[in-house]
Amino acid sequence: LWQECPKRWEYKYLMGLRPRAPDEGGPLLSGSIFHEALERGLMLGEGSGRRTLALLTARELWTERGEAMLRKFGPGTEAALRALPDWVWEVENPVAEERLEIELFPPMTLVGKPDLWFVKDDTLTVVDFKSTSDTGKELTRRLARYELWSQQVKIYALMLYVSYPWAQDLPMQTQFVLASTRGTVEVGTPRYLTDAERQATRQRVIDQLGVMVEGKPLHHFGTLCEWCEFRPIDQGLLTGANVSAIIEEHYERRTHGIN
Repeated sequence: LWQECPKRWEYKYLMGLRPRAPDEGGPLLSGSIFHEALERGLMLGEGSGRRTLALLTARELWTERGEAMLRKFGPGTEAALRALPDWVWEVENPVAEERLEIELFPPMTLVGKPDLWFVKDDTLTVVDFKSTSDTGKELTRRLARYELWSQQVKIYALMLYVSYPWAQDLPMQTQFVLASTRGTVEVGTPRYLTDAERQATRQRVIDQLGVMVEGKPLHHFGTLCEWCEFRPIDQGLLTGANVSAIIEEHYERRTHGIN
């Protein structure tokens, strides 16, 4: 999260803020269940049974939160999983949600969990999945913005490059897949990561970790901010509003920040 947005990291982990919600459903929990179901399906399922296992997992996870939650949010999560293209479920030797740790800026350790990576035709592909309620043109726009602005999947590729010496001899490509809870999907074009892009990503991470060590998280407003759960706070900062009142009204504080 720090690599994607230092300020969002500060709000979530240093300040311990989380949005107030009338129930524990909504986009954030739906996204978590979508990803956990996808991981289980890919890592524990076999062949055509992967999608089935993912769907059963999603239903199980929503059921644990009550029948009302299952009825309200379960169909959307299942629709997003069903919308994923067949090749996702047919990947040979998939690696989903693998925890990676690398040290780029001692003593700071960079930790990440790529949604999916695999090797095919001597090319290492890193796939980042997003679930959303958008559909149609809005889904297409969202994909375009992720491909233009998001650094997360490039950082995952960098972490794989550093973690596995054999990967340094392979071409690497990154790809986004956006699945809608309304049953549609947008699949991004695989993009090869050049040596120059990898070096630029590495330097960006090192610079950000350096700022983090100094204890000075930066504000960096960009296109992805419109989807951030802390957008009301930043809008308040930009417009001169009472930010403390916004936090009090729209957020609650956890009993701890970093853990």
